[in-house]
Amino acid sequence: STKSMEGLPSAGIKFCRWSRYRSAGQHLRNTHYSMLQKFLVGKNALYIHINHMYTFLCIFPLYNFIAMTLKELFLDHQGEHVTYSQYLTTEEWESKRNEIIDRDNQICTKCNKAATFYIKNFNSPQKYHLWNVSQIDNRILPLTSKENSRLIPADKAYHLEVHHMRYILNRLPWDYNNDDLITLCNHCHTEFHQSNRVPVYSEDEQVELEYETCSKCNGTGYIPEYRHVQGGICFQCMGEKYIMPLIKN
Repeated sequence: STKSMEGLPSAGIKFCRWSRYRSAGQHLRNTHYSMLQKFLVGKNALYIHINHMYTFLCIFPLYNFIAMTLKELFLDHQGEHVTYSQYLTTEEWESKRNEIIDRDNQICTKCNKAATFYIKNFNSPQKYHLWNVSQIDNRILPLTSKENSRLIPADKAYHLEVHHMRYILNRLPWDYNNDDLITLCNHCHTEFHQSNRVPVYSEDEQVELEYETCSKCNGTGYIPEYRHVQGGICFQCMGEKYIMPLIKN
């Protein structure tokens, strides 16, 4: 239709409504966001609004690995010594670990912190560590002002580990009584081993043995700062925790 402007004749002059220019890339991002939003409804995902731009961040557990059975472990290491840390990569241990963590309400029994997840921006290497509020009941956590938020930021990464309060010679990690096992976060677990020694008993559980703790890892079997190298397994004891192996095979 023909419209008129003040000071200009209306005859033969047509005006159209101007729309803001959007690049093809912007249209593509909007389309992807819409698709992701529909696809990820109810799933473990988070959208953060930064500078009026939606950035898709994906949430990952802090540690995730595919476990093998004990039989598969022995087949994979025929004729070799299987270290204690390798037993901790089996399905049998993973099942026992989950049982103990569930028993302890999925929190550290010392600091009451839950495990964190991390979210990664696909457009940058930056990671954010968070607690999932939907998994938090009466746990002691440093809540922000947005207490109704589904995810809240953590000061650092937390993951849950199962601590043996004693070791028994030649006993597999998952064959202990549940009373011998407790859940600790990685920070409390490391702190414990730095100032305490876990006793080692004979197979009949009657005699405490003189087992010397590895001086490099203090009996944890891992060195966190070298986690990028072979999963952080202590290169002095090779994950055995002690100078002599706990399980002789």
